[in-house]
Amino acid sequence: MTVDYDLIIIGGTPAGFYAAVTAAGLKARVALVEPQQGQTSWLGQGAIYTRVLSEIGRKLEQMRDAAQWVIYPQIADLTEADFSQTQFPSLQLTAVMEWANLVVANCSEQNSQAILAALGIDLITGKGEFCRLPHLGFVVNNRRLRSRAYLIATGSRPVIPDIKGLQTIDYFTPNDIWQKVLKVGRLKGERELKVGRFKVEGELKVGRFKVEGELKVGNENQQPKNQQPDNQQPENQQPENQQPDHLGQKATLREQPWPKGHASRTTSQPSLPKSWVVIGDEPIAPELAQTLARLGCEVTLVVSTTRILFQEDLEASRLIQAQLEAEGIRVLTDSPVDQVREIEGKTWVQAGNKAIEADAILLATGEQPNVESLNLEGVGIKYTQQGLQLNQKLQTTNPRIYSCGKMAAGYPCAHIAQYQASIALKNALFFPCFKVDYHGIPWTILTEPQLARVGLTEVEARKRYGKNVWVMREYFKGLDQAQLLGQTTGYMKLVVQRNGTILGATIVGSQATELIGEITLAIQQKVNLGLLANVYYPYPTLSEIFKKTAIEWQHQRISRNQTLKNFLEGFFNLRRSWSR
Repeated sequence: MTVDYDLIIIGGTPAGFYAAVTAAGLKARVALVEPQQGQTSWLGQGAIYTRVLSEIGRKLEQMRDAAQWVIYPQIADLTEADFSQTQFPSLQLTAVMEWANLVVANCSEQNSQAILAALGIDLITGKGEFCRLPHLGFVVNNRRLRSRAYLIATGSRPVIPDIKGLQTIDYFTPNDIWQKVLKVGRLKGERELKVGRFKVEGELKVGRFKVEGELKVGNENQQPKNQQPDNQQPENQQPENQQPDHLGQKATLREQPWPKGHASRTTSQPSLPKSWVVIGDEPIAPELAQTLARLGCEVTLVVSTTRILFQEDLEASRLIQAQLEAEGIRVLTDSPVDQVREIEGKTWVQAGNKAIEADAILLATGEQPNVESLNLEGVGIKYTQQGLQLNQKLQTTNPRIYSCGKMAAGYPCAHIAQYQASIALKNALFFPCFKVDYHGIPWTILTEPQLARVGLTEVEARKRYGKNVWVMREYFKGLDQAQLLGQTTGYMKLVVQRNGTILGATIVGSQATELIGEITLAIQQKVNLGLLANVYYPYPTLSEIFKKTAIEWQHQRISRNQTLKNFLEGFFNLRRSWSR
């Protein structure tokens, strides 16, 4: 009996889409099974939304630091330079989320049904499971699909830790934080918007005008029905820009042009909770903590390890933690969370020996694969909450079924999942002879300053190569471009062998995620560090840091070679004696 496809991909993640498009480009017959269209995609699980809010926070931080560029915003009282009156634009969460939705829609367009169909990919929407008899297949929508090979790329969901009292309160996760915040903010705004004897908090639009502050509609001693107050003029006699007497003193009236396509209505702008506790040792924890702080929230970051980003270079970890604390984030290390409780409407978190009060809790405690509904046991696949049991060829314990991404117990990064998908794809379509090698795959953390790493860390390199390891450092403050940008915090550390072979690199600083690409290429292609000393970069740019580091390696190579130093000294002494 012939099979229907060369490859069936299960999961609508970016790695799944990449594998489907690549396989179709190789003229293989491919089916992509997406459990629920758009819901399992990495784009739809909060990553893009997080990046958008992170960018907004970065812009707000730049505006707050505008004074260092001798740029001063408009001040309420120009006779006195009181910067406490400086007016910064407020965060309009609804508008930001609309922008994020637009970004997600644009990014998702390349994986639309029309484009996939044009490439010859069968896109099937529905939940399914593997079946063993009479032949290995995947059943979806009561239809049995058969293929030579299968690729599981179903993504993951947050791990909810076993914390006492957690199930009795509301909490956020990185996947749903922004959509959930918007929903909670809207409900809160609706509760605060009251009519009759109550006050309206927020923003009320009346005709072409906007009432800001507190608007009192009526009062406790209301006038009888149909009787007009003595101090109020008839509506048709009210001067256009005169404030009615019955408005509260805090309310102001100003002309507000209406955007096209918007009707006049009463609105209340949702807002973020004021105080947060971010719990977790994952790299996303400091990213989200910094974003929330820059959006005006009070943030406490709680980790169970002795420092944040415990797997990263010690210097990098300490530098990023110092930056977070400088921005007002309270960082509690070595503080496992024992319990959470709600007392008088406030959430309390017991972290180590400290009790922390907060309006909201964000859990960044890791992810686990979405595989329970696939009937993996029925086809002989072994797995745990950490992922599937795979070999280096990314085969499961059933050799016809492969996996990538979080299922492969990999890093929670889209580009690493895509790398795994490329290896699994070649093995599934051709011959299973390709193995994963993460040595030349970069890893990034999008805090500010950014952190990017590739290859071995200094500790790993010294364990493997001992004394044959040199460490080169170059600081961003030594770059003219960094001085121009005002972003001098950070450094680049290169771990190399004595002969110039690059073993690994860590970059902390502005645009680190962009800069790491050159070192990644050098490691993958085994480019000697000495060759980078002969590359001339445009001036001024941050990429000059590579040349500076390579030149530093040359200097150290000479300084540590006494024979070479003696030869050079004798050579130039001889040359000077000839020049008479």
